[in-house]
Amino acid sequence: MAKASIIAGMAPDTPPEGMMPVESPPQLGLWHRPSCKRKDNSRLSAPTAHGRAVNKVKHHVWADIKHSRLSPPNAAFAQLALEHGQQHGLKKALPHDDQFFRPLYQTCEETVGHYSNVLIHGCGREARSFFPYDPVNCPECTGLPEHVAQAKQALARGYAVAATVVDFLSNHSLAGLPVFFHGFSSGGTMSLKLPGYLHDCCGEGREEGEAPGPGAGLRIDGIVSVDAAPEGGFGAEDEEGRFKLPSFPPTLFVVMERGKSRQRAPPQIEMLQDGGVPAEMIVSPPRAVGPTFFSDRIPTMSRRQSEALAGALRQIGLLDAQGYLLASPMDPGFVNTNTSSEAYQWGSRVQALLPWLAGEAWDAVVQEVWVAWGEHENLGDYVTASLAWLEAQGDADLPALLQALTVEKLAQLTAERRPGGGGAPAGAPSPSQPPR
Repeated sequence: MAKASIIAGMAPDTPPEGMMPVESPPQLGLWHRPSCKRKDNSRLSAPTAHGRAVNKVKHHVWADIKHSRLSPPNAAFAQLALEHGQQHGLKKALPHDDQFFRPLYQTCEETVGHYSNVLIHGCGREARSFFPYDPVNCPECTGLPEHVAQAKQALARGYAVAATVVDFLSNHSLAGLPVFFHGFSSGGTMSLKLPGYLHDCCGEGREEGEAPGPGAGLRIDGIVSVDAAPEGGFGAEDEEGRFKLPSFPPTLFVVMERGKSRQRAPPQIEMLQDGGVPAEMIVSPPRAVGPTFFSDRIPTMSRRQSEALAGALRQIGLLDAQGYLLASPMDPGFVNTNTSSEAYQWGSRVQALLPWLAGEAWDAVVQEVWVAWGEHENLGDYVTASLAWLEAQGDADLPALLQALTVEKLAQLTAERRPGGGGAPAGAPSPSQPPR
């Protein structure tokens, strides 16, 4: 029986305790071990992350490719693995001497497709953000809700998700399978730049007689860049802005309406399309914060808690009559000093009203408030549709895929394998595509 494997690179610092505080009222459900084999409709736990930036972590894949320590983004590579044998739970996948990096994986007996999926987080996030906390099997895992939603949808579609070293594919007999990269922010920028780098160091772009670089053998068959369209391009264009590489994988940009990538992505898409590369864009709009906004997106938050949180945001004046944020909640300097802003010290004001949100629970709330604002944050809504588009090599009706496969309630996702994969109810805010 083929096995789906979850692999993560972990920094061995002290894991947070308790994750979300349990107080009454309101009550939080108990943690339970995530399982791909779950057949009922119960939720997989996705605790909050402590949000530490691990700027000194050396992630071996990029270090191997670049011959240097990885500076931000602290890339967490993820590769799809087919693991054969009777291995269960979280175990070391590869021997590793690096004190800052521990590759782990979780297996479950499910039929797995023939693709690899690479998940790369952005600055200030960690590989552990993609996997739910488990006090026994994965105490390091801190699963942010949007990141966990990405991993669940990849697993439900028959993938396995990993954060590991570049030789993982060859060690697990996966070198011949297609590989998709899915990166957010600086992780998306790195994903976009990798094809050009691989061309220069390992392909036709290297000097005559020069041996291939350490990235030889790594190919990229598709890219999803979440809110990352780097200023100045990503090495696929010449000085006049024309496509210059012999090839480039199908590329999907997922951008937020208020973000800088919303304006930068269209000309980059046009450049790729002019070069014969399938390229499209999904635009995520700002979201209204209703009573169930948080419980619909955070698996560990109850409806009662969500209603209280939405009410607190309204009470401090951060929401308009329709539930949309009136000011940016993101920039700490602005939020903490601009007394005229509706977002002035919004975090401490909400926590003063809802003390049970203090501590580790707060990181998931911040992520979803940023999603609601719609400027720069990772997103789980469009993962299944994005994978389906890449599986078709970019030759598919993206609006139709989005209508059928966009996820309305991330909190209800599981990693259970099912035909078509990731099929949660559609109904999230309708994304849009640029004119072609």
